[in-house]
Amino acid sequence: MAVSRQRVKTTDLYKSVGMILDEYAAGVEKGVDREAAKASKTLVDDLKRDSPNRTGEYSRSWGRIRQGGVYIVRNVKHWRLTHLLENGHEKPGGHGRVRAFPHIRKNAEKAVKNFHDNVEKLLRKGTP
Repeated sequence: MAVSRQRVKTTDLYKSVGMILDEYAAGVEKGVDREAAKASKTLVDDLKRDSPNRTGEYSRSWGRIRQGGVYIVRNVKHWRLTHLLENGHEKPGGHGRVRAFPHIRKNAEKAVKNFHDNVEKLLRKGTP
């Protein structure tokens, strides 16, 4: 790799270093955002595949939105059922329990691990 030799006054050194760091930070920010979008898309696809599928309406209503730079994965129409299906619940009248259909936690953990690994690779690679 060729080394660039450029003369910089000592008073301007902080500006030059600041510009380099700003450029690097902007590249990392874009890369992390790209990885977050990929991870949330993969999570939605996995949830649609692994959700209980009696009528198909619950599994089809998984989606994602972006609010304030954060991707939110949610079940748009049947958000009230997510906890009940994931963890099971007591039957009406207290006569036993309904079995759980775990599908959220395992997919979320997998998505977070993949996101973490991809961001780590991105940062090790250097400039995105």
